[in-house]
Amino acid sequence: MTFPLIGPEQDFALWAILIAAAAFGFWCERFPWGRKYSGVMWLMAMTFVLANLRIIPSTAPAYDAVWNYLVPIAIPLLLFEADLKRIVRESGPTLIAFIIGSASVVAGVFIGSAMLD
Repeated sequence: MTFPLIGPEQDFALWAILIAAAAFGFWCERFPWGRKYSGVMWLMAMTFVLANLRIIPSTAPAYDAVWNYLVPIAIPLLLFEADLKRIVRESGPTLIAFIIGSASVVAGVFIGSAMLD
């Protein structure tokens, strides 16, 4: 097994790569081809490629910090920018199907647990 170029214990180098990947995502959004997908998709694609080329590790303590602290902060910040009225208006029948499906799953869980108890 070959080890990655930047090891999981090299925190500063790994954080530099992660910050550079985030900057790459923002940079891509400046161009028409980059706006086709979000900057987050470009960031994820870049880190996937770097991990598969064994430049960065696939697991590292720095990733735990990202998932434990940065992602929970980023989700509400992204939702603050969302236009919920537009989402409800444009989702139409898909939203209704999702609500019916979700309610059916919840009802199935209650019925199943009542039958097994």
